[in-house]
Amino acid sequence: MWLIFFNLLRIHIHAIMMAVLG
Repeated sequence: MWLIFFNLLRIHIHAIMMAVLG
């Protein structure tokens, strides 16, 4: 369960970073 939650959080952070970078 923890691994899935951490994975989702990481994906969200990655998406936000990509959006910020353009």
